[in-house]
Amino acid sequence: ARSRAAPTRAATMVRLEVPGHVLQHFWDLANVEAETRQTSAVNLVHELKSAQDAFSVSGAVSDAEMGDAADVGGRLSGDGSGDENEAPPSLTGCSPVLVYALRRLARGLGSGRSGARQGFALALTAAFSEIPLVSLPDGLKLLKTSLDPITQATKGSEARDILMGQLFGVAALVRAMAARLAAGEMGRKEAVDFAAAVAEEVSALAKSKAYLAESASAVIVEITDALGGAEATGAGGDVTTVLERAQSLADWIAAPASDATPESIALATRLWPALPPALRARCDVLPPVTPEETETAANISHAVGGTKKSGSKKKGGELPEARRAAAAARWRSFFRRSHLEKVRDALADSSHAHPQVHTVWGLLMDAARLHSIPGALETLWETQVEQGLMTSGSHQRRFLGFRLFASLLASADAALVPALFSDNFNRCLLNNLAKRDNYLHAAADDCLAHVLKHAKAKDTPPDVRLSVVAALQRLGPHRLDKAGDKKNAVRELLGGLTGDDASEHARELMRIFVNAPEADGDGTDTHGDAPSAAARNKRRLWALEQAVGLWPRLPREMQRELLEFLVAHAYYRDEDGTGAVPKKGEKKRGKKETSVLLRVGVAPLAAPADGLREACAVRASALLAANVKARRAAAVAAAKSAADPKEKGKQNTESVDADRDRDRDPPPDLLAAAAALCRELDAPGSGAALVDGMPEECAAVRASLFSALDTLGAVEAKVGTPNGKKEEPREAVAVAVAPLLRALAVLQVSDWREFTPAIEDLPRCVGDLLAAKAKASEASKPSKNSKASKASKKKKGGDEDDEDEDDETPRDDPEPMDVLVDILLSLLAQPSALLRDVVEHVFKSVSGSVSEASVRDMLRVVLAPDADSRNAAAGDGESDDEALLEDDDDEEEEEGSDE
Repeated sequence: ARSRAAPTRAATMVRLEVPGHVLQHFWDLANVEAETRQTSAVNLVHELKSAQDAFSVSGAVSDAEMGDAADVGGRLSGDGSGDENEAPPSLTGCSPVLVYALRRLARGLGSGRSGARQGFALALTAAFSEIPLVSLPDGLKLLKTSLDPITQATKGSEARDILMGQLFGVAALVRAMAARLAAGEMGRKEAVDFAAAVAEEVSALAKSKAYLAESASAVIVEITDALGGAEATGAGGDVTTVLERAQSLADWIAAPASDATPESIALATRLWPALPPALRARCDVLPPVTPEETETAANISHAVGGTKKSGSKKKGGELPEARRAAAAARWRSFFRRSHLEKVRDALADSSHAHPQVHTVWGLLMDAARLHSIPGALETLWETQVEQGLMTSGSHQRRFLGFRLFASLLASADAALVPALFSDNFNRCLLNNLAKRDNYLHAAADDCLAHVLKHAKAKDTPPDVRLSVVAALQRLGPHRLDKAGDKKNAVRELLGGLTGDDASEHARELMRIFVNAPEADGDGTDTHGDAPSAAARNKRRLWALEQAVGLWPRLPREMQRELLEFLVAHAYYRDEDGTGAVPKKGEKKRGKKETSVLLRVGVAPLAAPADGLREACAVRASALLAANVKARRAAAVAAAKSAADPKEKGKQNTESVDADRDRDRDPPPDLLAAAAALCRELDAPGSGAALVDGMPEECAAVRASLFSALDTLGAVEAKVGTPNGKKEEPREAVAVAVAPLLRALAVLQVSDWREFTPAIEDLPRCVGDLLAAKAKASEASKPSKNSKASKASKKKKGGDEDDEDEDDETPRDDPEPMDVLVDILLSLLAQPSALLRDVVEHVFKSVSGSVSEASVRDMLRVVLAPDADSRNAAAGDGESDDEALLEDDDDEEEEEGSDE
């Protein structure tokens, strides 16, 4: 100890010669402002270079070699601040100011004050890069001897600062190595030796504390990038040599999937092309080695060797393309569902970086986008977030799920958006938005704000904006308006869309729906079993959901097109079964250029159609029911405005949004359009046929139904003319039945076995109503011998005359109104919200003409002993399409309250 005392005092005397303005730079390096730290680092290195140049000119340069530490052994470790077992570094030839600066910079790395660690690491990098007097191995020794050792007396926070200081110091030396290599001041072999030693040190640091692992993995990546990168060097290059020498790094990468960490996955995927064969074989976080991968790696390695020898530009041009193809193949195998599920637990552990998002997620997302891997991001979201983070009981993991949603949405295309709004994510979002005291309420509200901001941004593509709107509508826009802190934000977002944008996007979605699913885009696994038809149709169902979700924003004409599209694909197929769309220049089919199905349905529905037709039927029924209610509400509002001019003027002066402006026009009669389309598709030569073929007797009933519709149409047209006569009571009853006939014309093709018996008597009933009206009109003519006169005389004659008349003219057929009431009662039992709504409205319209006998029949049904059980059964048998109408009902209620 005594022998080291004198050198220590000498070193202390040297420090007194450091100029004051140089000392000021050390204070500025700890500034919280990055710009101030950068300026101070540049100025400090400039001062150090000037001092070193002056020292060299003075001739006070030692003859000791740079690697010889004997002469300066006591200079740096005599104060006992470093590791006594570590050989001291050689700073031979350095000026006293440079020695002081390097030691102070190394010791300052262990400071947690403000920005000291970042500033001192930056200055250390610049010093070793610009003043290459000290070798990098000696720089590594300098770090070990300058930082305080960790003992049992060291507090936890102090130990953390020391370990972080070591890591930052190593990173500074690695960046200095890259600078020296680029400047030609360091040999390749020397760099590989130093890189292997540093990689071993960093891996040991990563294993000591979990909070160091992510930063340590970043340092490993910088080491490999300094040597040229794993992708460029490939197997057998400098990076492979480092991996072979650094055993701790190899063990870190080759950890079993059950014990793996996010850093293991990040390093394995980054260093994948350069992994030695033995390490690649035991790397569990990567997919199993395939013969194709081995062959591709060998070919690239051979091409690299050939390029180096011959310097051929041709091979050099082909090589990057081969590397890109090999990288895409590797990532495709990584993004297989089975492999992502294997590493799910390891990726979920990345939540320890809370509240930051671990870098492994950015690595995976960037790889999927860079190599344009179909379905990769969707699979990543479903396996890791939807089935992983969002189902976890950890708040940190669910918070990470919200952050990943925001990251993916920022660069998502229209096809990815609905996948992000998955069930578990939606449930978690809505639950945390519901109450302010929920633990993740702020995170959920911030997530919703991010969605709205992204949808409103000018640089967001229109199709993405529309996809976001449709996804929010499926959640229930009113629920979001009430739950989040952004009141009416979704309504404002809807108001910002144009009808043309929505129409164009809806047509594109319709084209996606009818086309056969692409093998790569819908989850086909080239290494496993083919997916089921339902799985392959997932994207087509998404397109259908998106199109229906756009309904409130579509113009009237486009709403009609979409409804016809749904009806056509729900119940009809291509008659010849080919499903081919006529190409340009092909001969016309018969007298028609294309079939009706091609015109309204974009194209025949390609196989497989599992679940697609049912989805179309449910949504078509729901849209028809919503349209019927909207037309009825518009008629009531129009009547109210006509009766109260003040109310009409008030409505005209109101400030309303785009939706209300459009809804001032009465909604189109989509029920009539659907019935007309069905009739057109039923016609011979239409090119379409029913999916469920109908027998001749049922087709005859259907023909009579359309005939009755024609008759009622003529009556409606006659009454609707300016000079038309006012409707007679029986005429009004018959006209009121027209919506029911149209609804049954559509519903019969959905299940002709169920509906045909129920509607068999309806066309005849309509005819009887109109015929009875004609007979009543004939009987009303004045005549002495008229039946009306005789009836009036007989009525005055007493009860005996009435009995005689009943005997003379027996009533074999029931009254048409009684038949109509019986039909209406029977239709109420059908499981269709649309039909029940139409039947109830028809009954209200004809209730004034219901006979006493019909009333007694209804009372008998209502008062029957089993009425309660039948009503309960009917209540439980609600159809699926009622659920789709809940949002529309809520919207109507809100609009009614606003008015």
